[in-house]
Parts: sequence; structure tokens; C-alpha cells
Amino acid sequence: MNRKILPISAFKMIIPPTLALCLFVGTVFAVILPSFNSSIMERKKETTMQLIDMAIGVLDHFEHQASRGVISQTEAKNQAISAIRALRYGKELNGYFWISDLEPMVIMHPYRPELEGENTAMLVDKNIKSVFQKMADIVSREGAGFVNYMWKQKVNQKTIAPKLSYVKLFPQWQWVIGTGLYLDDTKKEIATLTAKLSTFAFLALLLLAVLSLYIARQSIVNDKRRRKAEALLQQQNDQLEQTVQQRTTQLTTTNNKLVTEAAERRKAERKIKRQNIFLNDVIESLPFPFCVISTDDHYISLANQHAIRGGLVNSANKCSALAHSKGRGDLCCPDAGHSCPVVMVKSSKKPVRVEHTHYDSNGREQYVEVHGYPIFDGAGNVVQVIKTVIDITSRKAYADKLARISITDELTELLNRRGFLLLAQKQLEIAKRKGCNLFLMYADLDDLKPINDNLGHDIGDSAIIETGKLFQTVFREADIIGRVGGDEFTILFACDDDTGKNPVPRLVERFEEKLAELNNSTNLPFELCISHGIAMFDGNAPVSVEELIKAADHLMYQSKKSKKD
Repeated sequence: MNRKILPISAFKMIIPPTLALCLFVGTVFAVILPSFNSSIMERKKETTMQLIDMAIGVLDHFEHQASRGVISQTEAKNQAISAIRALRYGKELNGYFWISDLEPMVIMHPYRPELEGENTAMLVDKNIKSVFQKMADIVSREGAGFVNYMWKQKVNQKTIAPKLSYVKLFPQWQWVIGTGLYLDDTKKEIATLTAKLSTFAFLALLLLAVLSLYIARQSIVNDKRRRKAEALLQQQNDQLEQTVQQRTTQLTTTNNKLVTEAAERRKAERKIKRQNIFLNDVIESLPFPFCVISTDDHYISLANQHAIRGGLVNSANKCSALAHSKGRGDLCCPDAGHSCPVVMVKSSKKPVRVEHTHYDSNGREQYVEVHGYPIFDGAGNVVQVIKTVIDITSRKAYADKLARISITDELTELLNRRGFLLLAQKQLEIAKRKGCNLFLMYADLDDLKPINDNLGHDIGDSAIIETGKLFQTVFREADIIGRVGGDEFTILFACDDDTGKNPVPRLVERFEEKLAELNNSTNLPFELCISHGIAMFDGNAPVSVEELIKAADHLMYQSKKSKKD
């Protein structure tokens, strides 16, 4: 009776783990793998859409530069095409982008250059014609979308494989930009996962079988003690075989691993070589000087052709040679007020940007924007600095011109209201610190409206211009003269330099004389009549520039009223 019970109990012990493993295997292949397959595909679609949005951002950048007038529309498109052509992504950088339009015509395709400039509607190849027509149709309807089609593989041009691409319309230029993925690659990734899970399930089943055999043998041994020695001998023999098999498997695995590592090392060396070539091409393609500088001695270890400039900069030069400073090249940032970007980066361990004055190879002064980026060693110390130099001479000159325009009256070329207030406020602050006095004249050109109404606005403008010239004749170059309204002028002036006396009587007398001379000598069909008031700024009891103008304006209106009376 015991003979029957023991094998049955052993069998019952085997059933639960066997059912659990079968349920696990079924769940993996019936639920997890299909769900993971769908998840992988959706993730790849989302990644593809993000890549296209990134490329659209590149086009937006160049279109924005063209709209601001920095570059022409044609230059913007050409630079955008070059930038998109150079974009790669993926583990082996096999991912790329292409550009077409709504005709549909291929504008750029990095691996099918023979299609560039071709209207695909006119091609004999129906597959290419259909693909680009689908892309044009979907962006015309929806602005963006996915397209399924057959296309040549990049690695093997003879193989045509199914491909899923995402395309999006760039409406400013009516371009269609797209990228995609080969569905066979995704299937291979899923197949690899399936193989790994299958191997895991097989090993688990094998382990369960071994455990079940061991339990059954132990039950039989307990039931048949008389066969204990034979069973023990068989068990030892099985263990020996298992040990030999495990050792053999370990040696095989180690050998395969060594072969794989050697192949991967060769592959890595080739990849590093390609990356070095690519990095060198990128550095040489930069349109501005680029160099790598040691933080210890400031010597240049790497420089592109823009920095070399016919041999002036090489590994034997210090970074100061970039300035072409005519005899001062041994000095680090020799000009006054220049902070050394190498020292700043080494100290802060952060990127920096400074403006310097450099000299080109002909000795001409340049304004440049210097960027510094840290290169760290394993201990986190800045050992080298990447330095780039961008010529901003034109930009700075344009900014200075804008600054002058913003404070200058276009008609009289005097200061406008904004310019006068800025400079006057600075002079009042200086007078306040020194405790000295200043004077502000507020002048108004009388009867400008009748001149405009009777003689025309051109003559009225001439009257305003002559008034501005009159003030420039009367007052000194150091005095601040501004046109603050249509026919209103303000002048801020100080005491006489030599005597320190009140300059108002002398200036009023000189002003009246020059005004009379102008009216007697000019051929203009009008006579200038100017009312004015003068207020004093007391450095020991200061007021704001607006309050000073208000006081002088009040005095001017009193003067104007007294003329009428």
C-alpha cells in the first residue's frame, strides 16, 4: 500500500509548480508579448514625431533669421537644408530626414541625392511617385501624419522593405519634412525579446523537471531502502555528469564571450575612428575660430583653420595669439578691462561669455564675443577650455547706431526728449554730488502755427532747424541742447568755467544778439520770435529734471505773456 501512496504524493508535489510555470509561460506569450509589441511600436512612433518636431525647430530658426533680415530667404533655406541633411540619430546614426514639397518635388534626400530637384509626379518609378504623393496628400489634409510604404534599405540599397514614416508640413515654406523607421527592425527587436523569454521559460521548465525527478527519486528511495546503495550510486553518477556538463558549458560560454568582446572591440575602434573624423569635420566646418586651450600654460592644443589663419596659431602658440595684438601676443588678454575667459572658466567651472577687442591679421580693430566651455578630468578639475571667437563688429556698430538714433531728433539732429532727459539727469546727479549750480533754459518758437498754415510745413521745418542752429551758435559744445517738443527746446548749461559767475545775463544778451543777426541776415520768408525761461538747479537743494523743466516752462510762459501784454 505504501508503494502506491508514495509515488502518488510525489506526483502531487510536482503538479502545482508545473501548472504555475505553464500559466506563466501562457501569460508571457498570450498577454505580455503582444502588449509589449504594441508598446514598442507606439514608443517608436512618438520618438519619430519628437524627432520631426526637433527638425521643424531647426527650420523655424533659419526662417526667423530670414524674417528678421539677418540673412536672405534663399540663404535661410540653403542653410536649413544643410543643417537637416547633416542630422542623424539612432545607435548607429542610421536615422535621417528628407524634405519635399506639395508638388511633390524632392528638395533634399541624404541617401537618394539623385531624386533631389525631381518632381516625383513625373518619375517612371511608380513606387517613389506614390510615396511622395501620399506624403503631400496627408500633410495637405491634416498638416502631419504617418505613411506606410515600401522603400530601399539604407544599408542594402538592393533590398526593399516596409517602412513607416512620419511627415509634417512646414507652412512658412510649404515644405514637407519627414523621417521614418523600417518595420523589419522593430520585428527583429520583438523577435529577440521573444527568444529571450522562450529561453527563460525553457530553463525554468528544465529546472522544474530536475527538481521533480529529484523528489520522485527521494520518495522511491525512502520506499525501497534496500535499493539505497544503487540509488545513491546513480545519484552520484548523475551529479558527476551534471558537473562535467556545467564545466563544459562554462568553457563554451567563456570562449564565445571572448570572441564577442574581440569583435566588439574592433567595432568600437572603427566607430571611434569615424567619430574622430566626424568631429574633425564638424570643427573645421565652424564659421568662426575654435580652439582647445590648456588651463595650466594657456597653450593651444587644437585649432581649426579659422583659428590657424595661415599658420599664425598652432600648438606652439598661446591663446593670446588669437588677438593678433601686434607685439602684445605674449600677454594674456592684454587690453584694459578684458577678463581672461580661460581663467574665468577654470575658476567657476562653468561656461562663460565675454566681449573683447581683438586685431585681425592686418591690424584692424575688431569687436569679438569670446565663449569658453570647460573640459574636466576624472577628478572634476578643469584641465582644458574650449574657446570660440565670434566677430560682432558689425552687430556692435549697428547697436551703437541704433542707440544714437534713439536719442537724436531726426529734423534738427539735436537730442530728442529721451536723449535730453538721460544726459540731463546724469549732469544733475554730478552737480548734486559736487554741490554746484546748473541752469536750464526752456524755449518756445512763437507763431510756428501761422508759419505752417500760411507758408507750408516745409518752411515751418526750416524755422525749427534754424532755431536749433541758433542755440548751437549761442551755447557751448559742453552744454546739453535738445528738442523736446514740436516747437520747444531745452538747454542745460553751467556757470562760466573761468569766473564761476552766473552766466544767465551774458547768455541772454548773446542769445538776443544772435537772434537779431539771424532775422536781419536770413533770406527766409519769416522772422523768428522765441520766448524763453531759465530756472536754476541748486546742488545743495536738488530737484528732479522734470521739476526743473516745469519751473523753466512756467517762466517761459510768463515771458510769452509779457510780450503779448
